[in-house]
Amino acid sequence: MSLDLSATVTDVMKYVMKSLGDETYITIKRKSGGVFDPITGTTTGAISETLPAVGIVSKVDTKLADGTRIKSTDKLLLLDNSITPTYKDVMSFGGVDYSVTDIDSVNPSGIVQLWKVTVRV
Repeated sequence: MSLDLSATVTDVMKYVMKSLGDETYITIKRKSGGVFDPITGTTTGAISETLPAVGIVSKVDTKLADGTRIKSTDKLLLLDNSITPTYKDVMSFGGVDYSVTDIDSVNPSGIVQLWKVTVRV
């Protein structure tokens, strides 16, 4: 039997976000659809979405920073499982847009409890 604590994770994150004074602190900017033109290298007709995310922003552990794969200026986002992040997403918080460099799921019971997303300016 799998233990699903994802609702508890979401509640804790919402509580922390509310205590910080901003319940929509992180937004995910995502483009979907569209047609890729290989000649120009551009995509046209894509639809842009802005999705509110439930999560917490943290610094990356400096012991893990190697200067290439992980930099000391990277941020670590802990997101609930309501939205599955992708490498094409742009994470926005604090008025700055960040690109996704790594995505890991925390799923000890086979059910994703939360996402660990590393982002960079």
